[in-house]
Amino acid sequence: AMRIDSSQNLDFNAGDSNYRVILRSGYASLVYGGLVINESGGSSSEHDFRVESDAVTSMFTVDASANRVAVGTASPDSLFHIESNGGTEATRMTITDTRTTVTDGMDIGEIVFETKDSGSAGNAARILAEGDGTGGEVRLSMNGGTGGSINSNQLVAASGGNVGIGIAAPLA
Repeated sequence: AMRIDSSQNLDFNAGDSNYRVILRSGYASLVYGGLVINESGGSSSEHDFRVESDAVTSMFTVDASANRVAVGTASPDSLFHIESNGGTEATRMTITDTRTTVTDGMDIGEIVFETKDSGSAGNAARILAEGDGTGGEVRLSMNGGTGGSINSNQLVAASGGNVGIGIAAPLA
């Protein structure tokens, strides 16, 4: 049950049915069954959040004042920013499908670009990896369109190396 108070607030109350944790240091940060940082809002309570690893000081960063999230950097340039540590590891993002059999046409992974445009909201473009046969082959396609309606097979790179425009199984 740990408790420090008189406005220095540290209250780990494991006996409480709400799994209560309260941490405050000049701003409100309350937790009831989860973790919330910067709950009180407003510019006076914008506090960055950072997680370190053995080799990277800013392995995971939430930049509260810029409303950005980063992996590998303390200074995200966009809403979500990934940066390598400059060592031997390349910057990459991995999407893993754990199914053990790839079948023709099966979606393996997808990055979707969505618009909130009032005239045509919805999925507007995508990069799709999908099964290209039954032997574990995978093709990659890039497709665009208007919100809510993505065209198929606009640019396809088949598993055998053939590239096509407007067809699912390019022959050249």
